[in-house]
Amino acid sequence: MSTNKFKKISVSENGILLSLKSKELKEISFSEIDKVYITVNNKKTNYVFLLATISIGIVFLSLFYLPLGIILLIPLSMVVIGIIISNNYQSYGLNIALKDGDIFKKRISQNLKYETIDVVNNIKEKI
Repeated sequence: MSTNKFKKISVSENGILLSLKSKELKEISFSEIDKVYITVNNKKTNYVFLLATISIGIVFLSLFYLPLGIILLIPLSMVVIGIIISNNYQSYGLNIALKDGDIFKKRISQNLKYETIDVVNNIKEKI
């Protein structure tokens, strides 16, 4: 059981052709494929904790220099901006699991998600 990363995927009549990171081409027939699925890579809780810590630090620093209304507005605006940024930059992963236990993975940006869904549906039709 090994995990490999690949750059490109092409669907042919007999199987799929993967271009691996080591510039090697690997052809896999449809009969060897066990699962093909897309995963959503969520943000880690460390980033949320870091954002909260920075917000609290800014509040304590601004206690000395700013009025109370602005002090409460700064952390709230940072949290809202952090939520917007984390929701806009989600990443996805295409995983291909073979029957012998090998797994091939590729990170996919949000812009290429719908093209990848079409590829996954083509593969699932032929399996």
